[in-house]
Amino acid sequence: MSRTSGNETRPSVAIIGSFRQHLGEVREAARVFVEAGFTVKSPPMDRVRDGNRGHIVFTSDPIDATDHQIQTETFYKIFSSDFVYVVNPGGYIGRTTSYELGQIHQRGMAVYYAEPPLDLPIDVPADTVVSAQGLVGAIRLQTIAAKPVRRPRVAALPAVDIVILTIRSGELCVLLIKRGKEPYRGKSALPGGFLRPGESLEKAASRELQEETNLNGSFLLKQVHTFSKPERDPRGRIVSTAFLAIAAGLSDVQGASDAARADWVEVDESMWNDPQRLAFDHGEILQRSVEHARTLLEHTTVAADFCPRKFTISDLRRVYEAIWGVRLNPQNFQRRIRDIKGFVVPTHELQDGRQGRPAELFRRGPAQILDPPIIRPRQRQRA
Repeated sequence: MSRTSGNETRPSVAIIGSFRQHLGEVREAARVFVEAGFTVKSPPMDRVRDGNRGHIVFTSDPIDATDHQIQTETFYKIFSSDFVYVVNPGGYIGRTTSYELGQIHQRGMAVYYAEPPLDLPIDVPADTVVSAQGLVGAIRLQTIAAKPVRRPRVAALPAVDIVILTIRSGELCVLLIKRGKEPYRGKSALPGGFLRPGESLEKAASRELQEETNLNGSFLLKQVHTFSKPERDPRGRIVSTAFLAIAAGLSDVQGASDAARADWVEVDESMWNDPQRLAFDHGEILQRSVEHARTLLEHTTVAADFCPRKFTISDLRRVYEAIWGVRLNPQNFQRRIRDIKGFVVPTHELQDGRQGRPAELFRRGPAQILDPPIIRPRQRQRA
């Protein structure tokens, strides 16, 4: 229940019904509850801005809200209320109200009706048909319960998105696909998809990466973050866990499954600053994953994952420069790398095929953590 001062609480109510046909009756019921000290969570009691949409739009609704977003927000208000009151003059229950009632009854919430409802495929106990004033009195006398049987559970589909990074021609690149179907058909996106029965998140990420890009191989997938904003996917409530994969020398890719095409694309800040560049919230996912990779370079030996099996310290430095977006002093960098125990191990081989003095080749050492860490320069100079 909604809390007031001290230990006193006041019930909260969500009112449903045909706002298009019976908004006057809905407002009257809301007035009765408000004057009795109840909290009316839905609908908003402000002016109607657009009554010709699938869902009536009130002035308090976001100016660019879709019908799906309005319905989703309405459900949040309904499910967080202590009880639901259905305003149904003449017993009328519209299509939207029937749908809402189905969701409400699944959650075991207390529901009361202004009049006996017609054409509902459920049993409605006689003591749940009561006027707004009668319901206020009964709740005050505690002869009926306003509290729901159980609190709502949010049903969401689990999904994965994969950010796979590599260095190509000295630039940090990310693997993107062109979506082959709606929503966002033809738009660039990260590879990913829904979990299948019995799959772990890691298994789903590996499968989706292979299905959508035809990339074969074993990638070490690191969880970055779970993205769960209710409006992040127009298909419904979908919660996605983002994975970061880092690899060197990856070949060209081609689309498969529901991806029309797959390409390596140079990473730049417009990918997350321009919401039109990538589908869904993939700009935000990419930004967070790139920042995660930059932090990993400071404290772990993950930079070697971007290098071939044998590499020079200059190759390693170019990885840091590409990902951090800074120029590093070659002499200082080489000294620091050599001072970190276990980061790189000499192969006692020299790099062939280049002019000048041959560079010494190294391989990755056994260390996983950098001690001391290599911290990004505070004064960033673009590479």
